[in-house]
Parts: sequence; structure tokens; C-alpha cells
Amino acid sequence: MATIIDYSRKAILLILLSASFSMLSAQNSKKAKDSIKAETTKSQVEAKRFVFQAQSASPMRGGRRNLTPGYTLLVSNDTLVSDLPYFGRAYSAGYGTDGGIKFTSTKFESSVKSRKKEGWDLNIKPTDITNIEVLIITVHESGTASLQVKTRDRQPISFDGYIEEP
Repeated sequence: MATIIDYSRKAILLILLSASFSMLSAQNSKKAKDSIKAETTKSQVEAKRFVFQAQSASPMRGGRRNLTPGYTLLVSNDTLVSDLPYFGRAYSAGYGTDGGIKFTSTKFESSVKSRKKEGWDLNIKPTDITNIEVLIITVHESGTASLQVKTRDRQPISFDGYIEEP
């Protein structure tokens, strides 16, 4: 009778040990994936070559709005292409505007600064688009990002999303 109890204790101990080893290996693989993602994100931001995919918009007035896929800001060394919606108050509107933040810029100034805690701030000032003052993109090592758009003729708006390869 004592041997059956000993075998069951050993079996339980073996099961617990194997479960703990599998949890440790899962944690190590997650850390490795996070490290690879952080390096990829860092290279994209420093090269200023990525696509910001907006998932939600937060206008100054009103609540947060979830967006359908497809609203993007393409950032490359020589071109900015924006296809973003706008919700909020416009102080003046141009004739025939579609209401969104849609433009292509080839003349802009940009700078990247590392944040104190895991991430980067990218400031972009288009010089050939008169109504856009600045675009501020905050990118985290995980690839999540936020975008603030400040214009001359509208209230500011911010977007949350992520960055990916162009």
C-alpha cells in the first residue's frame, strides 16, 4: 500500500515539475519575441520608415471613436502621406474639402528623440502643407503608437494605433 502512495506522489511531483518547465520556456520565448519587436520598432523609427495604422480617434470634444481599418499615415525619409479622418471643430474650412486630414508632403522637417521610458517621440513639421502645424508621433517598443495632429484651422485631434512596415 505504501508503494502506491509513493508512486502517486512521484507522479504528481513529475507533473508539477514538467508544468513549471513549460511555463519558464513560454516566458523566455515571450521575452525573446518582445526583444525582437523592440529592435524592429527601433530600426523603423530611427530610419523614419513606417506606416502608422490608426485604430481610434480622440477629438478635443466628444469621446473616443473606434475606426475601421485603413486610416494611415505613411512616414518615409522623403514623403509623408496622410489618409486620416477628422472629428471636431474647424475654425475655417477650405472650399471642396472632404473633411479629413488627407495630404501628401515631400518637404518637411523631422526629429526623433528617445523617451525616458521605452520609446521615441517623432516630431514632423510639413513645410509645404500650410494648415498642418506639427505631427507628434509617440512610439513604444511594443509597436503601439499615438499620433497628435495640430493644425492652424481646426482643433487638435489624437489617434491611437500601431506602426508596421510600409
